Amino acid sequence: MKNVFTKLTAITLLGLFASAAQAHMLWLERAENGNTFAYFGEANEGLKENAEKLGMFKDSSLVQVEKMMAGTLGEDHILYPSTKDGDVRTSTSVLHKDMLVNFRARNGITETKTSLDYEMTPVDISKGQFKLLLNGEKAVEHSISVVTPELKEIELKTDNEGIVTLDLTQQGNYVIEASYTEEKAGKYLGKDYAKVIYVSTLSFSKK
Repeated sequence: MKNVFTKLTAITLLGLFASAAQAHMLWLERAENGNTFAYFGEANEGLKENAEKLGMFKDSSLVQVEKMMAGTLGEDHILYPSTKDGDVRTSTSVLHKDMLVNFRARNGITETKTSLDYEMTPVDISKGQFKLLLNGEKAVEHSISVVTPELKEIELKTDNEGIVTLDLTQQGNYVIEASYTEEKAGKYLGKDYAKVIYVSTLSFSKK
């Protein structure tokens, strides 16, 4: 499956983030019919930014079982016509000052194979184990935030195998966020950047 990168021009994010730790996240939720809602904000606070701020993602495609689909921008979400079959993913890169910020989001834990460059994937759901990969390699000692169904935020780190173990005893929606900063300069859309920030989420519902 190919990664989906939406090429956006350099924009000002209105002070939404100054570092990876302060970054808003992009996360996905699924409706009963399988449709996907993309949100931008802080999942643990129930903060969902409005269409003006979410607009930077409006041209991002969603991928499900190698099928790409466009979304429709709503007041506080982007709606994608996905189905119940298979996990869904989206990916967007944004320039902010001297930083290239890579937003990655996935919903669903039916697949163990990854396709995004920075992605959390299930290893053993019965044990609450997940693995974080960066460019296909295990991401060791990366910071992880878990938003529980009660909207509590738990801070963890991946181990030497890139694995993190979660308590999944609660029923409801979980959002796992991973963030990573790489001091790597380059060019994007003809503009220079000094560092790369990854903000990736894996969301799923446990019944």
